[in-house]
This record gives sequence, structure tokens and C-alpha cells, in this order.
Amino acid sequence: MPLAVRNKTTKRVKVSVSLWFSIVIVLAGCATEPLGPADTTKAWFDAIAQLNLARVKELTCTSDIQAVETALASSGGLGSEVDLSELNAQLEVDVSDLTFEQQSAGDEAAVVRVAGNLGGQPIEQEIGLLNEDGVWKVCTSSLPGE
Repeated sequence: MPLAVRNKTTKRVKVSVSLWFSIVIVLAGCATEPLGPADTTKAWFDAIAQLNLARVKELTCTSDIQAVETALASSGGLGSEVDLSELNAQLEVDVSDLTFEQQSAGDEAAVVRVAGNLGGQPIEQEIGLLNEDGVWKVCTSSLPGE
């Protein structure tokens, strides 16, 4: 192979390798940290307010998924595959007045206190969470005494 072609090929390989390293670095920087218990609870409430049923299920612990599925089925066959965008446009659930404060957390379970106003009504509730494979999930059945 002539020297000029070899130099061109080597240069192309170096550029390609540099480009791939740059992409890997950017993607690694975009990786998000798992949400903590309070942020997970807020995301769960946001998903409910936005009628994002797939997200609600994603943020719900495995042992409560069946209860969510049953509740959706008893509400007229709603499911995460149903398009609720029209209904969501008609409903306005404001969760911006709620605060989410972590009360306790261990390696496997946590409790978050939710307080504020929801629909003009005061709310104060403790929400249980479980850590499933390093990801916090809302799990109301995990509260003590439940």
C-alpha cells in the first residue's frame, strides 16, 4: 500500500476512534442517576396528574402492580395502551402545591411524607417505597401496619 494511502487510512481511523470516544463520553454524561425516594414519589404523583399510566406503572413496585391493573380495569378498562390525551386536556390536576419530604430510608425501604393542597383539599399522607434492583418504587402496601 502506498504511503499516502496508508497515512490517509490511518488518519481516518484516528478520527473515527476519536468520534466514537466522544460519543461514549457524551452518552455517559447523559446517564441519569436513579431518583431518590422523594423524587420518585413526586414523579409518581406527576404521572397520575398527567394520566401517564405507563409511567405510573413504571414507578410502582412489583407487588402493587396487580392492584393498579385491577383499579384501571374497574374504571372502565383503562390501561397504559389507551390514549388519554383528550381526557388529560379536559382535566387539570395541579400537584405543584405538594411537598415531598423523605421521612426515613434504608437500603430496601423508605417513607416519604406528602403534604399540601390537592384540588383545594389539604393532604398529608405517608407513602411507602421499596428499592427494587437499585430503583425506588412507590409501594403503598409497604407502609408499617398495612
